[in-house]
Amino acid sequence: MPPPAASERVAGSGLLAGEMKDAMRSWVTAQDESRHQFQGEGLIRMDIRHNHLEQRWHDLRFDLESSVFDVKAKLHRHGAGSVAHMELYLRRGIYTFSQDEHQE
Repeated sequence: MPPPAASERVAGSGLLAGEMKDAMRSWVTAQDESRHQFQGEGLIRMDIRHNHLEQRWHDLRFDLESSVFDVKAKLHRHGAGSVAHMELYLRRGIYTFSQDEHQE
């Protein structure tokens, strides 16, 4: 079998592109099973996605007692839009809940 072409190698690493992809995946997913091990009592972690911009925030921590306004203010500090114009939706599997369904 002939050696791989230089174009198939990742510059400066000596690895093939597929090997580099596998190494990156292993590094990113290392210890996934214990990532919530030291989470504080009364806190949740959520993955947040902006529906108009290609932005995602992973593992943002929220207090279980946070109001909708508090959540919006925290998202605004992370780069989301204005709190006054923000709409929140909770998506879990095939279900979607709007903020209006659960406001006090």
